[in-house]
Amino acid sequence: MLERGVAWILLFALSMCHGCSWYRPLKPEQVVTQDAYKTADETIHHIGDDFMPVSVAQLAARKHRPVRYPRGLLLIDDGASMREPAPGFSGNRVELAVELMDRLTVTLAMPSPQDQSLAMTWIALETGQVSTLNGGRDDELSAALMQLESRLQGGPDTALVLFSRADRMTEDTVRTVRGIQSRYGEHLCLHLVSVGDNTACFKLRDFNICGSAVRGEDIAGPEAMAAYALKLFYGDPLDTDGDGVYDYRDQCPGTPENLRINWDGCPFDESALRNLLPDEMLLEGNLWKD
Repeated sequence: MLERGVAWILLFALSMCHGCSWYRPLKPEQVVTQDAYKTADETIHHIGDDFMPVSVAQLAARKHRPVRYPRGLLLIDDGASMREPAPGFSGNRVELAVELMDRLTVTLAMPSPQDQSLAMTWIALETGQVSTLNGGRDDELSAALMQLESRLQGGPDTALVLFSRADRMTEDTVRTVRGIQSRYGEHLCLHLVSVGDNTACFKLRDFNICGSAVRGEDIAGPEAMAAYALKLFYGDPLDTDGDGVYDYRDQCPGTPENLRINWDGCPFDESALRNLLPDEMLLEGNLWKD
């Protein structure tokens, strides 16, 4: 019990340190955010302009995580409110959206096309803008989403990532998204990256099929972007023998069903544990009686 308690403490400490590494000091690139959509001009946040991508293909291969959504559609909302100058920032939200999309793209890129070991972890990406889908009518977000259906029909399972503003998720747009998802089910997941907002869109968080909403500034760093891409496009790590220990850390693959195992997935050595326990516990507790 003592060893298990120490192990849990170490795991907790490691996880806390790993989480802290996501938020190391960043070089400034200003991102205007909103406060309940009313004080967007008053609060300025930063994302790093020094971005060294973490290869999610290598990460997925190392963790034995299979591709869940082999295709990604990355759509930038270039509506009028996205193109308005942002006070305190030299550009606008469309430019920030392009930067975030570029970071996601390089994170998902193959580090080496010659590395065949990563071929099964590759994601096919397509990019576009709302105005292109709408024939120049850039403010009709719901209509643009409807135009995407022609690309979805007969294609592989797809993750659609929309770079927009939370307040652009009108009731009409949400109804459109719900309608599309009802037709495609788990074959399509829609994710919103809110650009320059102080909040993600709560309207997209209650979908009972799949989908997510995050703030752009929260995924702007290399590690955070890799974790985001891993969540969007990849499934859980494999556990081929079903022993509860993922393949990438299973030291004894192929263990028989119902066999007692240790943290490494190997047969549990009861005799070694007996030597660690006081004789009183072994005699009074009768621990090894099934």
